[in-house]
Amino acid sequence: MDNEKKALEERIQELNERITKLELIISINTKSIKNNSNAIIALAVTVILLSIRLVTL
Repeated sequence: MDNEKKALEERIQELNERITKLELIISINTKSIKNNSNAIIALAVTVILLSIRLVTL
């Protein structure tokens, strides 16, 4: 019984470590998505400004 309990505790610890790693990955990916969104917005603004400039030529 003690061996089973110890094995379960070790498995729980392993799963907790994996959860922590996944939380870190999610955090990094969320920041990356925000940065990509900002880059897309900047690109869209640039395209709009260039379009306006072309129309006024």
